[in-house]
Amino acid sequence: AFPDFHFELADLIAEGDRVVVRVPFTGTQQGRLMDIAPTGRAVRVGEILILRLVDGKIVEGWEEFDEVTAHA
Repeated sequence: AFPDFHFELADLIAEGDRVVVRVPFTGTQQGRLMDIAPTGRAVRVGEILILRLVDGKIVEGWEEFDEVTAHA
């Protein structure tokens, strides 16, 4: 749906067994996205990941992204 999809690593914070990453992404909707027909509109969506690591491997993760204020 977004052929020019791009993540930006905006923040990376690590403490103990947790890593927090803020990775806003941008793209232009050129294809169908679930029930949404192609719009040709550019979007920027904020996303935050919290990861728990054990022995250098991700064992749990949580993701939040902002659909409400996504904008061009």
